[in-house]
Amino acid sequence: MSSLIFFISTYVIILVFYIIYLGLYRKKNFSRMGELDYLEYKFKVKKSKINEKKLTWICVNANAFIISITGTICFLIPLKFIFQMLIGFFILLILIIIMYYLIGNLIIKKGKVDKK
Repeated sequence: MSSLIFFISTYVIILVFYIIYLGLYRKKNFSRMGELDYLEYKFKVKKSKINEKKLTWICVNANAFIISITGTICFLIPLKFIFQMLIGFFILLILIIIMYYLIGNLIIKKGKVDKK
């Protein structure tokens, strides 16, 4: 039960951080996010066809989920700190690849790609 509370609390904290960061420092300039550049390159997304605010919200939630689940899993592993960091790094990479692959497939299903 404590791990679930830890996961939810880290998810909310990271989500609030992203909202503050995007609201105060980015000033609604969503096209400069690296995630959108990656999706544009990898899945041939047309930025003119997508709703950048909605996609930014999806990316923010995905990032908060990725960081929270990685932190929770590393917190639960009873190993030395260096091994927790190594395991967390691999979990982080795997989750990033999976989540952005799913987001890219969602965009492809919506028909927002540049068909060349």
